[in-house]
Amino acid sequence: SAIISVYVFTKFIANKRKLQGNDRDALFERVHSIAAPFIADRFVALKSIWCKIGQYISARADVVPGTWQKALARLQDDLPSDNLKCVNSTLKKAKLQDRVQVCGNAIASASIAQVHIGKLYSDKIKERKVAVKVQHHGIATLMTADIRRALRIAQFCARLDASFEPTVTILESWKREIHKELSFLTEVDNAQRARSALAHFATHVLVPEPLVAADTAFAMQFIENASKIDDIDFLDAYDVDRKALCTKFAHLISYLVFDVGFYNCDPHQGNVLWTPTNDGSRQLLKLVFLDWGWSHSLSPSEKNAWRDLVIAIDSMDTVKAIDALKKLGYANNQDQRAPERSVEFFQFLFRNTSSSEQAKEETTEFFEKRKVQKDQDASNSVREKGGRKMTKVPESFLFVVRVVGALRGICATLGVSISLPSIFALHASAGKAKDFLFTVTHPIDPSFSSPSESLFESSSLHNKKL
Repeated sequence: SAIISVYVFTKFIANKRKLQGNDRDALFERVHSIAAPFIADRFVALKSIWCKIGQYISARADVVPGTWQKALARLQDDLPSDNLKCVNSTLKKAKLQDRVQVCGNAIASASIAQVHIGKLYSDKIKERKVAVKVQHHGIATLMTADIRRALRIAQFCARLDASFEPTVTILESWKREIHKELSFLTEVDNAQRARSALAHFATHVLVPEPLVAADTAFAMQFIENASKIDDIDFLDAYDVDRKALCTKFAHLISYLVFDVGFYNCDPHQGNVLWTPTNDGSRQLLKLVFLDWGWSHSLSPSEKNAWRDLVIAIDSMDTVKAIDALKKLGYANNQDQRAPERSVEFFQFLFRNTSSSEQAKEETTEFFEKRKVQKDQDASNSVREKGGRKMTKVPESFLFVVRVVGALRGICATLGVSISLPSIFALHASAGKAKDFLFTVTHPIDPSFSSPSESLFESSSLHNKKL
């Protein structure tokens, strides 16, 4: 609340002095430089869902000031880790101590777990280098309690004001997914499912193979010479075509969401790596998708509604987009008189990616348009009590929007502009074609080549050197 008060006061001062442009930005930048590290420290201290929130904010370079992004970036993979005594205790309780050994301190630590370089021992192989993921001590109890408290607060608010109902729906969905994320056996199952779904793209993406697992720890394939997708120095060292990299990432994410309907809800920079590789005839870059604990499956009806929505947005068909939103289960208190405004909202969310600077301008333009609409409503004496509000959201709303937001944030960090609507629509159409061609009694042939699968061969997705 203190930080909010500081920003309110800063805005008052900026308006009072009629500051504009660089002068206004400079004033707020001074506040950012103090507020961002403070909030980052608080998130680290609170742990749990607060680190999850901070991770998402840090991934949104398209909407978050650079100072905030840098301050919160450590929440992705540089949080405090448990000591080796605690780690070994967790491995012992998981009955993995005879098969898995960690070698030194953690190389990465995030909200739920930390990762060590380790060794796996088996009957077939005497020793194998692996990545060992170990859950933080006590984090399951803490996260479960925190999400339960947040949900209770939202439910209480909803009893007082119905406009909080969408928040309740979102938190209930998150609560169900958190329970899954806290079980590494579930994460292993999700990773295996993702490996199967992405098998056709083996030259373009890799999901590390889980090797041995328990509920609180598991060992997986170790990927050599890999770096975060937004590691500028590593990208420049290999002279990587950033647009090609982001295009590949967007296609893979779109394929999982709109074609398969199963996707990773947390594709921030700490969970998306890339590595140089060689397929025998040429050198390529390969994406590496980590951390499948927080994954989500769309129901058939939701999947088709999302497909219809992105296809309608790409073709700029407002009528079909309105119909898709109804099927999706999204509603706003202004939909009866101005349903096109909800379409405008999703057009804004799913627009082309851009640099951080351009994204800021687009956001300003969008909210200025909303202000004009608000003024027009007031002049016509048509205005809902409390203003424009969501009244209903689908369970998948948080997850799909989070994934698209993370994709936008990575593109903004790398300064890349790509056409998201056309990519989304391509994979949505491919998914609809598969559903049309194959029925439940005739499962999809693994060798079937859809537009989603052939696009990599027809698109220039390789980097300059590799």
